[in-house]
Amino acid sequence: MNRTIFRGLALFAMAAALFPTDHLSAQQPGSTLRVGLVTMGPGAQVWEKFGHNAILVEDTLSGTKSWYNYGMFSFAQENFILKFAQGRMEYWMEGRNPLFDLPAYIQQDRAVWVQYLRLTPSQRWSLKTFLENNDTAENRFYRYDYYRDNCSTRIRDAIDLVLGGQLHEQTKNAPTDRTLRFHTQRLTTADPIIYTALMLALGPGVDRPISEWEEMFLPLATREIFQSLTVTTTDGAVLPLVESEETLFASDVWTTDEAPPRWTLRYLMVGLVLALIIGVLGIRSTACPWARTGFVLVCGLWTLLVGLGGIVLSGLWLATDHTVAYWNDNLFLLNPFVFALAVLLPFVALKRQSPARHAPKFAMIALALCSIGLVLQLVPGIGQVNGQMYALFLLPNLAAAASIIRLSWWVQDGALPNAE
Repeated sequence: MNRTIFRGLALFAMAAALFPTDHLSAQQPGSTLRVGLVTMGPGAQVWEKFGHNAILVEDTLSGTKSWYNYGMFSFAQENFILKFAQGRMEYWMEGRNPLFDLPAYIQQDRAVWVQYLRLTPSQRWSLKTFLENNDTAENRFYRYDYYRDNCSTRIRDAIDLVLGGQLHEQTKNAPTDRTLRFHTQRLTTADPIIYTALMLALGPGVDRPISEWEEMFLPLATREIFQSLTVTTTDGAVLPLVESEETLFASDVWTTDEAPPRWTLRYLMVGLVLALIIGVLGIRSTACPWARTGFVLVCGLWTLLVGLGGIVLSGLWLATDHTVAYWNDNLFLLNPFVFALAVLLPFVALKRQSPARHAPKFAMIALALCSIGLVLQLVPGIGQVNGQMYALFLLPNLAAAASIIRLSWWVQDGALPNAE
């Protein structure tokens, strides 16, 4: 019996020498895990300029890796276009092997970085458990919002959850000199049409300065902000959140602007040219039938564009969940009343007396709304940041409304010559 006890004590001593206490702790849940924030750089397409990110969970013991992506969607979803228009798109998250996705980003020449985070074993395990629970049929879907609930904010929130709110506490009151419009402008300069459409659709809700917490709707901003954040360990030490960073793929093929473009003068020149064309054709239309035909075509297309734009902006405000489009001052420029001018104008040109009586009313409404909007632009602290849109639309709108009023009065006076 004594020999048995002696052997047991000897084996215990050998085990203690070969497997110290730190190894025993390594076997605790989460001790073999590494967690990283993966950030994908900008790409060629305008929507890729915003970047992308995911959470990497790596088991150093088994060698398995998964990254969890909250940016999954499909055009094949039921009523996708309708949900997109209503602002009720459903995205989902999914855990995948990085080998399935990483080659696609490399092929697109998009840089990929991973920042390994300083988390305790229990925090790493909690995050892994949270992500796995999220990656189930009943939990993976969520209502997507471009600025407030997207692939990046979901990752930010998941990491903040296991850190007990430390990220939110450090960034919620950290000011920036930037706005949601600022970032949208600088990241969409590659496509002027999309840029212009977004500047028309976005209301004043994107014009207030945002905090660092809010700025993390951008994956690239999240990567940058994480570099300056800290975590407080269980023994009270304050250490950097990012333990180390690796570049999985380096590329500088695609870049983004650091600041919004200064296109106001360009928009003004385009608006001035359009106003001159509409105005000259409008003046000549009372004497020259061919000029009248050109005026109907050019002014008709312009008022149709502006009127339909007003209907779309009104719909975004009144019938969708796109809250960033609410209270949009651009409705002073693009308003549904202008659509009536597009409908009435051909009848005015054909000398129909009844349309000629009504057209000036809608034209004067358009003039009044443009004037109100312009006044709001000139008063500091009122209205929204949309001076570029006034540079583009104001002069053509004024020229179209004034020309339609003049043409309608000539029709009512019976002084308009017949078309040839």
